[in-house]
Amino acid sequence: MLAMADAMMDKNLLILDLDETLLYGTELRLDRDPDLIASGYFVYFRPGLANFIRHVAALYRLAVWTSASRAYAEWTR
Repeated sequence: MLAMADAMMDKNLLILDLDETLLYGTELRLDRDPDLIASGYFVYFRPGLANFIRHVAALYRLAVWTSASRAYAEWTR
């Protein structure tokens, strides 16, 4: 287990912004079904998000940042 932790620390940290980068939320429905509906907002994952996360996770330690409230950030987890 320690070897894996050491390997992770060798990677640079990539911090991704949750809103408007990884997700897009709007009060108006787009031309496709939303991935989530939260507090009256239709929430859409950015196209290619899953592949992007898989790719960068192999190269970096990842963290997600948001300027929104803690409750919102935990809800979208």
